[in-house]
Formats: sequence, structure tokens, C-alpha cells
Amino acid sequence: MIERIFPTAQEDQMIEDDPVTTILRRLDVDPMDATARAQMLEIQKAVFARDMIKGIPPLYVDAALDNWKTPTQRHENILGSIRRYCDYVNAKPDESLGLILHGIPGDGKTHAAIGILKVICSRRRKGVFLDMTALADELRREYDDDGRESPGDIVGDTSNTPIALIDDLGRERLTSDVYAKLTHIVGSRYRSRKLTIITSNLLWPAEFNRRFGAALVSRLTESCRAIRMPDIDFRTERIDQ
Repeated sequence: MIERIFPTAQEDQMIEDDPVTTILRRLDVDPMDATARAQMLEIQKAVFARDMIKGIPPLYVDAALDNWKTPTQRHENILGSIRRYCDYVNAKPDESLGLILHGIPGDGKTHAAIGILKVICSRRRKGVFLDMTALADELRREYDDDGRESPGDIVGDTSNTPIALIDDLGRERLTSDVYAKLTHIVGSRYRSRKLTIITSNLLWPAEFNRRFGAALVSRLTESCRAIRMPDIDFRTERIDQ
């Protein structure tokens, strides 16, 4: 496979020459061929993104902005906004401006969010995908039967990863302990200026406020921008067809 000729993100840091030039030379292709360079750069970005992101579910392993469905002009406009957001973040490596994608179930939020994550992480920034239900289960397991905190570093890992995608926030009601942990994660990322991407079926900001309270919403308001997705359920459309 073509990916095997690419160094990993870690190996590439040890290569002094332009990595694309090195790869093209291995293939006996003219390093100055513009078309070949463009193709290699796209593959390189995908490989780097794969190496730098943890936790993407198999269902979304091929998800990208290039294959996100845009059946309406509203979708096209949102895709344009998302691409401008990615360009803005990638132009400023220390930028911590996050994004909240909210709307009805099945509207493509997760696909779009993973596409965003891949674009940003293609610039060799580490990221993690966090399903909210799985994250809540892990946070609950950090407490033993006596209610004491048990060994585990998921909060630390989630708080410290440069880019985190929290998927389906608000899917379930949280216990007070898990809510406290989640608040700590968001607060820690806010204070340390780490970029957070969130998807949710809750509408921003009213339903977020009712579910999570003013303090958490205030932090997200300052650290994130929100995009309301169009009310089209792609899952239902596939069934109907």
C-alpha cells in the first residue's frame, strides 16, 4: 500500500529533507512534478492524521470533510464555514478556539466533526475522539464501591490532549460525580487553552444551559463557536430509500 512508504509522524520528525521529496525519490518520480507532489501531500496529511488521533470508531474511519454530504445550499454554506474555521485554526498553531456542532440526531454532526479533527491533526497536532457515553462509563469506573476515587487517568488524559472531540454531549443524564468530572475536564481545557470540539443533539445555548448550568455554558461560550446543523436526518433518508 502507498501508506507504507510514508514515514510515521514520529519518523518524519527525524528526516531533514522535505518528506514528500524523499517519498517521490523512493518512487523514482520527479520531486518537482506538481501533480505528484499534490497527491503525495494529500496522502501524507491523511497518514499523519491517522497517527495523531486516538479513538475514532470504525464506522467513521473514512469520514472526511471531502465526503460530507451537502444536499442543500445550507449544507454548502456550513461546509464553507467549517473549512474557514480549519484554515483559521491551522494558521495559528496555538489557537484554542473550539467548535460546537448541534442539531437533530442523524444530521451528520459526528462525520463533520471527525473531518475537522483530521484536518487539524494533519498538522501534527495530537487529538482524541471521545464518545460521551463511553466517557461517562469510564468516569463512573473511577469510583470504587465505597464512592472513593479509584486509580485511573482518563480525566488527566482527556484534559491534557491538545485537541479533543467530545461526541454526543448530553445524550444521557449524568450523576453528580460524573458531572463534576466532566466540568473539571471542560474547565481544565478552558484554563490551559486547549481546543475542544463538541457535537450534541441539544440546541445551543438554551438546552445546554438547562442541562449543564450557566457556569459550564459560560466557559464554552468564551472558548467555542457554535454552528446549528440543518434539520435533515441522513439515517432516516437512507432507510426511506
